[in-house]
Amino acid sequence: MSLNENAYEKYQHKTFYGMELVPDTRRLAMMNLMLHDLAVDDDNAGILFGDTLSNEGKVLPPASLILANPPFGAYSGDCDHPFRFNPIT
Repeated sequence: MSLNENAYEKYQHKTFYGMELVPDTRRLAMMNLMLHDLAVDDDNAGILFGDTLSNEGKVLPPASLILANPPFGAYSGDCDHPFRFNPIT
């Protein structure tokens, strides 16, 4: 099965996109897209650098499916959060 030109353009530039805050993780995600022959070089495709929970995340197009995983590391310079051991009840 082959895609027509319009379907291929949509697959390349408007299907897979995201945002990542950690530079090394962003590079890995972009390499994965490249290995699967997907565009990573414009504002509507690839993985942008930023924080999706801030205003930066508002630049992403609407999503019909979101894949995510919890953060496994800590930010450099991370310190204990004041509510970590005394949660608000």
